[in-house]
Amino acid sequence: LATYCADQGITAAQLQLFHVDLGALRDDVTLTPHILGRVLRPSPVEAQIRMSQLTLAATFEGELVKLGQLTLPKLQVFANEDLWLNFTSLLSIHNTTAFGLAGKYVVREPETSWTVQGQLSVVCR
Repeated sequence: LATYCADQGITAAQLQLFHVDLGALRDDVTLTPHILGRVLRPSPVEAQIRMSQLTLAATFEGELVKLGQLTLPKLQVFANEDLWLNFTSLLSIHNTTAFGLAGKYVVREPETSWTVQGQLSVVCR
């Protein structure tokens, strides 16, 4: 029951990003973004979250285009507390042309969206 409650809470949680620094390009297709933010009270119980097979995509000209794979660290959630985010991740860009276009949209357009989709694994202690 605890795992179900944590999973449901985390899935529905509100994410606030304060800052995302994409960092320097490590090679032609790899970035190490630094992410600062918080997730508002994601779980009523203590849990560890592992996210895998995360795909980063962006919407422009009405189409969702896959940009690459994102790797995030395991996160520890405490019962009924905000989860503060301050970590560096790994972004492997699979479509450099689309990534460049998506970046231009962020700068030029008043509205744009990026999407992260993947698997979520929750373990309660």
